[in-house]
Amino acid sequence: MSPLTYKEAYILALLQGVNHDIKLKPLSMALLGLYACDFLDLVQTKQEGLTDDARIDDYFLMPGDFWNGKDLLFPALKKLQTLKRLECQPQKFLKYFSLLHLKPSPPFPSFHKHKMDHLILQALENSPNLPHLKKIVEVFNAKLFHLLTHFSHTAHAHYEIRFFYPPPTTPQLYGPVFHLSSFHLSHEKDTYFLNDEGLNLKMRSGALYVKPTLHNGLPISCFMQKETADTPLDLQTYTPIQVSKERYIQQLDHGSKIELSLIHLQGQKWTTVSVESPHLDILFALSLLINPEGGEKLSYSEFLHARKYQLGPS
Repeated sequence: MSPLTYKEAYILALLQGVNHDIKLKPLSMALLGLYACDFLDLVQTKQEGLTDDARIDDYFLMPGDFWNGKDLLFPALKKLQTLKRLECQPQKFLKYFSLLHLKPSPPFPSFHKHKMDHLILQALENSPNLPHLKKIVEVFNAKLFHLLTHFSHTAHAHYEIRFFYPPPTTPQLYGPVFHLSSFHLSHEKDTYFLNDEGLNLKMRSGALYVKPTLHNGLPISCFMQKETADTPLDLQTYTPIQVSKERYIQQLDHGSKIELSLIHLQGQKWTTVSVESPHLDILFALSLLINPEGGEKLSYSEFLHARKYQLGPS
């Protein structure tokens, strides 16, 4: 049997150790363990000469590995299917999406329910250098949660990660947070007003709203709560774009939210999946449950600005 990477072994332990009734915070902690295992896999291929601390710092400085949202879950799921360690059954979800149902194949790992460090140690248990790897995991996780806490300090701010998918792509999802009965359907017809300054203006049901954007130095959308625009604006200086939306929204604990939508824009359709939270640890964890393949990670403003130039006037 082919040896598993740390990340693949961790995913098998995760699938056995996480129940469908798990709360959001423990689930987030468990999912974030994928980063430590990804780091350990990368360390195996790195050249000697750097200390463990320096390698950990390098990991968080590499955009593709962390801040830009590296896909840690879905490529590993494909590999585990190839190795016949995992059965995967996709099922249609809310008409436009696909929810993966996963079943690990034996042999099954033992597990410690919901505890990230214990799950990681399961993935390491056959390593000849367990004490050293355990120390690396402790240092890595301390740095991970320090960074996530450091950037989650703005009061009333919400962070968002959103993917847009053109047809015929069907977005793939996985995870116990996707409960069909918990999503609520709404239909909206919004008009966005775009300008070169990036101001986020939206008209819905005759009311004009502005959602202030915060620039925090991260490639992640960060917004304050939307508010009614109370000052006269010369909308003739803006480019209007009308968007019709069929939205399925699930409100989660800790002020977090998942949104799955089909949008119509100038005769074309896209599906979009987003996660939103005031907590970066929850945001990063939930984003791992969305397969980015075939989509683009953009804010609504970035997406609409790109369409403005591609599609021409409304």
